[in-house]
Amino acid sequence: MNKRAKKNLIGLIHNSKSVCISIIEFTEFLKDKNLQQLLDPTTDIKILRSGLYGMVGTTKIFVSKIVQPGHIQVSELEEPDPKSKVGWSIQFDLNSTKKELNRLMDLIAFW
Repeated sequence: MNKRAKKNLIGLIHNSKSVCISIIEFTEFLKDKNLQQLLDPTTDIKILRSGLYGMVGTTKIFVSKIVQPGHIQVSELEEPDPKSKVGWSIQFDLNSTKKELNRLMDLIAFW
């Protein structure tokens, strides 16, 4: 994960109730010592099966096969379903510019 992707990931996590990433991004998250310190991982097998892999502050971190590697989806729902597209944003490329991400976040009414 490059610097821009990491910065975008952290920014979207801190500005959303829930984020959904691929398992590849999650493992990259775990490899990075700075990101790893932010994560409160889930260890309960029932919760992991639901797709919830941890928390960063009050933001839920979901992992799903639906999300392409290098992308992220965000949600403002309290209990979004990571196996569904309902309530989730379109997939954002983690290497997008800040301007592109802001433009996409402005479309929240269309999710």
